[in-house]
Amino acid sequence: YVTPTRHRTVRARADEFDFASVVKANQVLSAEVDLDRLLATMMSLVMENCGAAHGALLLDEAGGLRLVASNEGGDGAPVERHSVGLDEAVRAGRLPGALMHLGLRTRAPLVVDDALRDVRFARDPYIKARGTRSALVQPLLQQGKLLGLLYLENSLIPGAFTADRAQALTLLCGQAAVAVENARLFARQRRLLDSFARFVPSQFLQHLGRTDVADIGLGDSVRAEFAVLFSDLRDFTTFSEGMGPEENFRTLNGYLARMVPEIEARGGFVDKYVGDAIMALFPPDGTRAIEAAIAMHQALDVLNLERAAMGFPALRMGVGVHLGPVMLGTVGVGSRMD
Repeated sequence: YVTPTRHRTVRARADEFDFASVVKANQVLSAEVDLDRLLATMMSLVMENCGAAHGALLLDEAGGLRLVASNEGGDGAPVERHSVGLDEAVRAGRLPGALMHLGLRTRAPLVVDDALRDVRFARDPYIKARGTRSALVQPLLQQGKLLGLLYLENSLIPGAFTADRAQALTLLCGQAAVAVENARLFARQRRLLDSFARFVPSQFLQHLGRTDVADIGLGDSVRAEFAVLFSDLRDFTTFSEGMGPEENFRTLNGYLARMVPEIEARGGFVDKYVGDAIMALFPPDGTRAIEAAIAMHQALDVLNLERAAMGFPALRMGVGVHLGPVMLGTVGVGSRMD
């Protein structure tokens, strides 16, 4: 027999413990900006706090939900990454379609105490095959926008997801939604910076005293000593007139794929391409530029052997190296600079 006073005391401590766990979990989620690590951390925290034996996370990508992560085995089991559409995952037997589509329509937490005995879900192929008892579908919402769905299940006991656990999960998923959106924003920014880096060499920024391409302004310039390497293909204009656009670009990119690594391996960086011509900058002593020029010719010899085996004509290249002062900077107009 437990007195009401004693019962209230124990229950209050349990709530306090759950709340402390959620606060700690929220702090962990908010500190993570890498999406892959965030999803793994999120699934582990959810399984730990909710007592689920299986979990799956779906995120909205390009207007449709996709299964992106799952945990089979409960707390401590590894988190697997996926990229499978919701309907495809249902057909493959990875998710209960009836539950997921209801959760998608209502965009509200859905707790099922015994799916095998619930007339709405008992005939679902997934539920029957796995013998699912307790199930929970939790939306990830941010400012009314659906970011994803979290599915949890326990096939051993009914009623595993109590009101307290469902409430804790709602709080946890609120922070998870914010963390996912922040991680996605961070990933987009990183992809954007990586994209800029393909057009503006990091070494160019360093010589201008900049760390971010967004900091470059029109007319920024610096005087420095360099070895400048120019290379181009002999008679490529005449050569290219006998090819269509696709073959032209395929030939050029195949050629450049052999030349640029030889430049970069010797401390140089490509400043620009002018059709088939390459302009690259090296340290001012010239040794590395000359070594690169020799290596480029050797790489072209190998490429020409491969072209000959396919019945293609050989490519001929000229290289020049110049030493001395360089004015390095930006020209153009505010909306378009080089």
